[in-house]
Amino acid sequence: MSPGESKKVALQSVDAFGERDSRLVVEFPAVRKVPMFTSESVAKMVKHFHQFPKPGFSFNYGQYFRATVDEMFEHTVRLKLKPKNTTINEPFGTVRIIEEGDEFVLKLQAEMEKVFHWQDKKGVMNGADENSFIVDFNHPLAGKENSYGIEVISVVKASEAEQMTIDWTDSYENGLKKAEKSHKPAVLVLYSKGSWDF
Repeated sequence: MSPGESKKVALQSVDAFGERDSRLVVEFPAVRKVPMFTSESVAKMVKHFHQFPKPGFSFNYGQYFRATVDEMFEHTVRLKLKPKNTTINEPFGTVRIIEEGDEFVLKLQAEMEKVFHWQDKKGVMNGADENSFIVDFNHPLAGKENSYGIEVISVVKASEAEQMTIDWTDSYENGLKKAEKSHKPAVLVLYSKGSWDF
């Protein structure tokens, strides 16, 4: 292709973002129970807080709770948990914390199409009921044919390109944000195991 020429290229899913993988559609519990009382070793608390725990000492315990030292023993302390709030708005839905006897019940009301992070994966919530929610970790374009319009603006000799500094990123979204912030053009580079017919 020469400068000024353009054409459309269609990639089958296997050559673009791959086929959909049912193993990447994961079901999570929407209800979780947390005991009101738990224990921790004195040594671990001293190591973490750099001080010896004493009754009434309070600290953040996980994402939703504060813990207070309720009782001291020789090698352990008993902690009493208390929710920071009874309703917490998360990017993926609303968590409600209900006290039931000597435990707390956490219930997630999931919001569909919201992004959910798990381990090193990012997925989209696409199903839920009272007891569970489903997250699809497949790429949104997985299993679909992808069509691209290509236009050659200019041609640079390889010897000239070797002198250029190119800022690479593996994330399409981050690349666009970076280009917009720096007012520079973004170039999408696709790698394919198959062959592209130009």
